[in-house]
Amino acid sequence: EAAVDPELRLRMLSYAAEVTRDTLFNGEELSTSSNLKPYEQKRWHEALKAGQKVPGEQERIDGVLPKLQKNLWFVEFSGALADNPTIGSGGVEELSDYLAAEEYNGKKIGGVVIDYAKLLLERQMCANGEDIQNMRHRLAGFGDAVKKQIAMRFNTPVWIMHQLTGAANMRAPTAPQHHALAAEAKNFADNLWFCFALGTRDGNNNCLIHCSKARRSGTQGHESRLHLDGALSAFRCVDDKYVVSGGAIVLKEHSDKMSKPEKPNRPRPSDIDFNSR
Repeated sequence: EAAVDPELRLRMLSYAAEVTRDTLFNGEELSTSSNLKPYEQKRWHEALKAGQKVPGEQERIDGVLPKLQKNLWFVEFSGALADNPTIGSGGVEELSDYLAAEEYNGKKIGGVVIDYAKLLLERQMCANGEDIQNMRHRLAGFGDAVKKQIAMRFNTPVWIMHQLTGAANMRAPTAPQHHALAAEAKNFADNLWFCFALGTRDGNNNCLIHCSKARRSGTQGHESRLHLDGALSAFRCVDDKYVVSGGAIVLKEHSDKMSKPEKPNRPRPSDIDFNSR
C-alpha cells in the first residue's frame, strides 16, 4: 500500500541508523556526535556516562548507507509510478521475471520479501478480470507458486507477508495467533516451511509473535514478546523484561502482583450448624 519513496525507504533508514522517523520525514537537521539530541542522550546514557563517543544521526546514517545501497533493493510494485501504472499486476510470474532480469544484469539475490500476498493477487485478478471470489483458492496455492518460481529458481529464501482476518485482529494481545486465521484462506500456510503470526498490540505497544508452523524443526508453538518502537520503526524482543501474566503482558517484576486472588474460605453446607442461634 505504501510507495517506496519516500515511505519505505525512510522507514528502513530510520530502523538501520536508529534515527527517529520524525527527523527523517520532517527533514529536520541531523545531529552529530558533538550535539546529540535528547532522545540520543537518553538512549545511549550509559555509554556517554562511561566517556564513550556516541555517533550522531549524521554519522549513523553515513555508516549504514553503503550497506543498504549494496544489500537492499526496493522494487516499486505498488502502482504508484505514473509512467508505469500497471506494474505490480502480473503476480508471482512478474516477480520471477523481474528477478531473472536483475540476476542477468549482475545482481546476486540473497533473499526476497513479498509485501503482501493478498494485495499482489488482488491486483493481478483485477487486471485479468478474474472473479475476486476465487481469492481463497489463489491464496491456498500462493506459497507453492512462490517456492517453485522464486525460491527454487533463484535458490533463495522468500518471506511472504499476509494479513489475519478481521476477527483475529480483534483478539486480546495475549491470545496466540495462528496461520489458520489467515485472511481469506485458512490453508494459506499449507505449503510454507515456517509461519509466524503476529498478535495485536496492547496499550504499551507490546505484542506476541507465535511460531504456528515449523517444518522439520522443534520451534513450532514457541512464542516471544515484542515491543514496537514506532519512533525508530523497530520491533525489539523483550523476553528478558516481559511475561504473560494475569491476562496481560507485564513486566517480570510485576508478574507476581497479577496473580489471581485466592478464593475466600467459605463454610460448606455440611459444616454449618443449623441448630445454632
